[in-house]
Amino acid sequence: METKREVLAPLAAQGSLATRNAGLMAQYFVVGIVSGGLPATMYGVFGIYLNVPGYVYGATGALCRLPWSFKMFLGALHDNVPVRGLRRSPYMALGWSVCGAALLALAAGGLPDPYWCADSGGHYVTTCDTPHSSHPACVPSVDSPRDIGGEAAAAPCNAAAAAGAGWVTWLMFVATLGYVCADVAADGLTATLAMREPIESRGDARGETRPPSGLASLPARKPSGPTTHRHDPVVGVPLQARRRG
Repeated sequence: METKREVLAPLAAQGSLATRNAGLMAQYFVVGIVSGGLPATMYGVFGIYLNVPGYVYGATGALCRLPWSFKMFLGALHDNVPVRGLRRSPYMALGWSVCGAALLALAAGGLPDPYWCADSGGHYVTTCDTPHSSHPACVPSVDSPRDIGGEAAAAPCNAAAAAGAGWVTWLMFVATLGYVCADVAADGLTATLAMREPIESRGDARGETRPPSGLASLPARKPSGPTTHRHDPVVGVPLQARRRG
């Protein structure tokens, strides 16, 4: 009971949460970047570069959102299984380590060659219209009998590109699970700080943690039109290539 009384001891008036817990605020900011950036890469990588079927694209998105369903269980784990007496910081460190390792593996692993061939300007050759009629991908082939919008479809340069989607999906899932674990620990710490706030200012801690995460995710979550293949600013910098959409 002594430990509980210490945890719930009132906080002294020492300024805003941002000035007293800069590390916690920085974590929420990074969570916003990753939670906004990872989903924003999916269309360019899976839908355009690898050209996976629609049902695979949908399943990939669902799998990468699945870790958010574990928040309640992760919170119970943090509360009931402390690591060397600590309930928050070890899980933050573990979560970011897992997330960082998965993102490094994604960066180092590379991708297979794109599904579609590209012309000299870097644009994909998907149909054999007039500008691309002489492209090698438009040579008549039994492998490409399809029609797109009434035009003959170009032959793919790497018909097996979609097979490379599996390991990318799993690494994105692991990265999401890692930062969700860290985010749950941060939410638990924020709740503890909120309970220690003076009654007249209670709620400020929770309110101050939302803007960093939301602002960091805005560039990647900017709405785009249904026909645009452009990435948003944060995602567009590392993926600045027409072959990735």
